[in-house]
Amino acid sequence: LTSSTKYDSDLLKAVAVYTDSNGSEQNIEIKSGAFSYLTNIPFGSSTVVIELRYSDDDSIKTQYKFNFTRPYDYTAELAANTGITVVPTGREIYTAKYNGFAEGTVLRNDEDGSVTEVTGTSSDCSSYTAYIFGDTESVSLNLKGKTANVHMRTKAGGEYTETFSGATPAYSFDDDGTVTITIQTVSDGDYVESGFDNADKIKEYSIKLIKADVSITDVQLMDMNSDYGDFYPSFDPLFTSYNLVIANDADYPTVSFKAAEGCAVTIGGETATADENGWYSIKTSASNNTITLTNGFLSNSYTIKSTKKSKYAVPDKVTDYLCINSAYTNASYGVSPEATLSGSLKSLGNFGGYITYFYEEPITDDPANAYGLDFYAYGNSFASGGSAAENGQVYVSEDGEKWYALAGSEHFEDTTITDYEVTYKKTADGKTSWADNQGNSNDGKSMTGKWVSPSIYYMNDLAKGDTITLRGVLIPSIQGSICGDSTTSSFAGAVKFGYVDYFKNGTIGADVNAYTEGAQSNGFDLKWAVDEDGNPVSFDNGVHYIRIQTASNIWAGAFGEKSTEVTYVVKTTAKEEETGTASLPEKIVITDGSGNTIKEITPDNNGVYEVQTGIDDNIGVTVSAADDDNIYINNSRVLSGDTKEITVNQSKVKTVRIIVQNGEKQPVYVYLKLIPDDVTAANQVKELIDAIGIVTLDSYDCIKAAREAYDKLNDNAKALLENYDVLINAEAALAKAEDDVIKAAEESIDSIGRVTAYSGEAIDTAREAYNAVPDRIKDRVNNADILVSAEERYAEITAIKTAGAGSKAHYAAVLEKLCKNEIYPVQSIGGEWTVIALARAGALSEETAEKYYSSLCTAVEEIGSDRLSERKA
Repeated sequence: LTSSTKYDSDLLKAVAVYTDSNGSEQNIEIKSGAFSYLTNIPFGSSTVVIELRYSDDDSIKTQYKFNFTRPYDYTAELAANTGITVVPTGREIYTAKYNGFAEGTVLRNDEDGSVTEVTGTSSDCSSYTAYIFGDTESVSLNLKGKTANVHMRTKAGGEYTETFSGATPAYSFDDDGTVTITIQTVSDGDYVESGFDNADKIKEYSIKLIKADVSITDVQLMDMNSDYGDFYPSFDPLFTSYNLVIANDADYPTVSFKAAEGCAVTIGGETATADENGWYSIKTSASNNTITLTNGFLSNSYTIKSTKKSKYAVPDKVTDYLCINSAYTNASYGVSPEATLSGSLKSLGNFGGYITYFYEEPITDDPANAYGLDFYAYGNSFASGGSAAENGQVYVSEDGEKWYALAGSEHFEDTTITDYEVTYKKTADGKTSWADNQGNSNDGKSMTGKWVSPSIYYMNDLAKGDTITLRGVLIPSIQGSICGDSTTSSFAGAVKFGYVDYFKNGTIGADVNAYTEGAQSNGFDLKWAVDEDGNPVSFDNGVHYIRIQTASNIWAGAFGEKSTEVTYVVKTTAKEEETGTASLPEKIVITDGSGNTIKEITPDNNGVYEVQTGIDDNIGVTVSAADDDNIYINNSRVLSGDTKEITVNQSKVKTVRIIVQNGEKQPVYVYLKLIPDDVTAANQVKELIDAIGIVTLDSYDCIKAAREAYDKLNDNAKALLENYDVLINAEAALAKAEDDVIKAAEESIDSIGRVTAYSGEAIDTAREAYNAVPDRIKDRVNNADILVSAEERYAEITAIKTAGAGSKAHYAAVLEKLCKNEIYPVQSIGGEWTVIALARAGALSEETAEKYYSSLCTAVEEIGSDRLSERKA
């Protein structure tokens, strides 16, 4: 549906409803005034219903029914030349040749089944052969129909397996080192009618894969070095093409190498001879020099050239590169990133594709750099903005691990997404599908690039997998949406400064102010660096690494993806003297929508100022500075005294960056953090929750304070709170801890049982368990009274034991009384037992014992009880 499809989007919404060719129900939003694509319309007859509905009431709608007839495709052949591709399991195909043909080359068989030297698939040939090197256990095929609608299936001695995307299963070699795969194809029209059941409609092919008794290691370089320069890639016997990057004023170096034992070596077609240590030498040049190794039926060729860096202060090295989901992926402008050190163009692909540079001598925020711009990065834009624009975001790092964005003009705009994320996946046919974190996706069937090759993007391990997730800053299309409308009118969003490949080239080596009216500068200031929260950061020791990353996700019809291109990164040449620094603004005034002053700031440094807005509306920011100052408020260039309107809301902190620059001087920066009341309140509660830490019984006060503060928040502030689950979990953990400590106390008290002279340890343990219960919940210990009673009873027993016969002094006193024929008092502590013990020991006279017994009986009669004393058990 073209962009001329329009309706009142303030009141209405439109949805296309249909069943696609896979049998899945589709509900596709139709945007007013934009291109919309309805994909996978079924073959044959089908109906698409476009419903125009009220936004607030889906039941009120108008339906437009379109009856489509899509003729079936009756093509049933493999594609010419490229219909069969052989894929060894677990690795890429080798470029080495067996009998003059690269591994996996599809050779046609003649009518007698003999292998010919004619390559590639053909409509008049159905039998093929291919050779695979001997270190391979299994292979698969990538099949391609003459049209996209050909149905295919394969087998190797077993049942057929349909290949809906062209990729077959892996087939293992038989014991004889061969495997024959049968391929059947049928047209889409015939498939719908009878599948693969009508033999007359099926076209059949076969390919015999033969495991050649050779090894790639038989024809490999074993080592390679040079006195100077950097190899791209670093030497690895499996890589066969090398670029040796050298200084601009260096002579072309001689490269030494060793070959596998038994190889015949030629350089440029001429037979080469090794020295006594087995080393060969080759004098490099700007053109490729070819080294060929031959061993029997096997040959392998390597190329090497030297490339001089640009005369400008370009980086020392390229350390990482990925050109993803692009027409250039794996080819042309998407390979050999080191060429940018010489000023050659390279593409970064679609969103997230990147290149990383390293400077041995760090780039610093040099006060002698004109306009404060510390380096320049150039693309290939032939004009500033418009269809030529392909914005690239720049990041810097001290160590190559922790990265910071250089905030260009659009960084603090509400339309910019600073945490955009895309996950790319390899499709079965080797293309690239993707889904982002904003609800957009592409299944990889159209408007897509090839999946990245590990041998080309060797600087990282990303291409070795089938999934890659990339994150960063995204600037929406000029149309306002992330992906545009998929036509050639889908330009990258407009910017004022701070992005690669937006402004035209032509100023390499020159200093160009980024802040003047209509400036078209490719310069970058380290002072633009911010963390993920938009706070400025500085680098005391400068930065060694620069990364440029595509900051759009647009496939612009026939123009392909809007991929950032890079030709140069150049360090600024400092002036002989410091340029000086612009003056800070005289004052900054923040006003509400009615013009009332919220706050007036007289900046005293390049710092961050927090402003409590307390409103959900637009505010005004007015900067007073010198009349000839260049002033930016976010992405707007203003004059002194002009007011920039800023949209704020109660759910988000708004950052406003003010830049003031004059002449060639270094700019000054002031950051305003406009903080809504709801955000402040939510942050305060967040801090209370963070303070809880590991939950113990002592966490009660912290948890209570956090809960009470949370309950006072309004609904919007509650929605902003990021760690509410921590509070919920802390409350649950505290409740469990309280239940556990109470249970432990009750069980410990119950374990005391009947109190005896041996209950001391159990009572002490119960007391400790009870004391561990916080005072606020001691009333929940249901048997605390048993503990108190047990302690009292044990005290009585302990007193008896302490004062009783165990005391030698007491024993002596009783003995003395008895020896004097004095009766020890009845009911005295330990008296009776002592008398009995003396009697048993024969130390008590019969007269004394009789007298004591008589007194004992009298005492019992007087008490009227069978107990001698209430103190006795």
